[in-house]
Formats: sequence, C-alpha cells, structure tokens
Amino acid sequence: MNCDETLNLLDPFVDGELPEQERGTVQQHLDGCPSCQHELRQINELRETLARTPRYVAPDSLESDVHEMLAMAADQPATRPSWGRWMKPMTTHAAAAMLGALFFYGALQPSSAPTMPMREIVAAHVRSLMDDRLTQVRSNDTHNVGPWFAGKIDFAPAVYDLNAKGFPLLGGRVDYLHDKKVAALVYLRRKHRINVFISPETGTQTKKWLQTSHNGYNIVGWHDRGFQYWAISDLNPKELTEFSKLAVAQ
Repeated sequence: MNCDETLNLLDPFVDGELPEQERGTVQQHLDGCPSCQHELRQINELRETLARTPRYVAPDSLESDVHEMLAMAADQPATRPSWGRWMKPMTTHAAAAMLGALFFYGALQPSSAPTMPMREIVAAHVRSLMDDRLTQVRSNDTHNVGPWFAGKIDFAPAVYDLNAKGFPLLGGRVDYLHDKKVAALVYLRRKHRINVFISPETGTQTKKWLQTSHNGYNIVGWHDRGFQYWAISDLNPKELTEFSKLAVAQ
C-alpha cells in the first residue's frame, strides 16, 4: 500500500470502519511511513479540537419563530399570479436554509481548529524535507528555475531573485496541493528552508495577507498578480513575513 492509498483510508481507519485485514495493512504502512504518521496526527488533533469546541445552543424561541415565519410565508397571497407558484416554495426554502445556516454557523464559529488547506500545506512541506524531495531542479539562478516548469504545469510561476536580500534560491519542484499541481519554490534563510507554493488564483482567495502557524510551522499566505502564494517554514514569523513582502515587491 502506498501513501496515496493510505491517506484515502485514514478517516475510516480513525473511525474504526475498516475491515480487520485492511486496517492491518494501513497500520503496517503507517508503522514505516513518517509522512503518513504526520497526517494521522493532524486528523487526531483536528478531531480533539472539534470535540473541545463549545457548541451553539439555540434559544427555545428559535424553533417557534421559524415555524411562524414558514406559516406566514405559506399563507401570504401572491400579488402576481404568474410568480406565485415560484415564490412560495422559494420563500419557505430560504427560511429553512436560514435555519440550517444558523445552526451550522453557531456550531463552528467558536472553533479555532486548523482548516484542511493548512494541514495539506504542512504535510506537503514535511514530505519535501524527507528523502531528498525538496527540489527537482537545483539552482539559485531564476533563469534556470523558471523555464524548468514549462510543460510540467499549465502556468508560468514568477521566480524571485532574493539572494542579495539574504534569502537564496535553492531550486524548485512540482508538488500536489488542494487537488491540483502547484509550483513549489525553495528558498533558504540560514539553515531554515522555506517552501513557497504557487497556484493561479481561484474565486476563493485569502485576504491580502494571512499569517498563521500550525504544528510548529509558520505560514504566510497572500495573492498577487493573479496567483495565490503560501510560504511555510520553521523560520520565525517576523522573517517569514519579511521574505513574503520582499517577494511581492519584486
């Protein structure tokens, strides 16, 4: 069993839903794979955090208020017969959706649990530090690293020359993040390696700057000139943010 197969089975493995033989196969892989062990720890940490998260308790009046809204919407006469057939179910569905949103928002709002993208970013970073997987093209010359991506991904990432700023380029590679191929650039700050994951922007960008930490790693996210960037390292937050702002200034 390889890593991809194991990762797909981790959730049912944790839930105890796998047959005994398949569970043993997953456990055997986990025993010899630090990367998948790290993923398992992330799942367990997330579940423990959610278990500790206070749940929103709806007031007793909420149910009666919603029923009253539904009754009013159902009994309201239509002023335009041609629209009446459509507006009544739309109104009642909207009220039901609002109720669902209230419960969902209330349950999740207090949580500070890390999101799945953060877990994926950390996992990709950790994988790259194992078994000499950090770079597929090794060079501190942007003119070597940039063209290397041609034909390997469907976009051309900007490769920044920050050697003079104290962040020498080590090289790059193609990685897999958020269900798609991304460019990964690798920089160095003293002995701290910085992975920068780059992908084209989608319709769900982060705010201009997002700074967080997870499992001992600092992460800075930003979007610039049509691309989404995630920089991750065990470098301290101040210098990682400095690195990110230097990249944007290029």
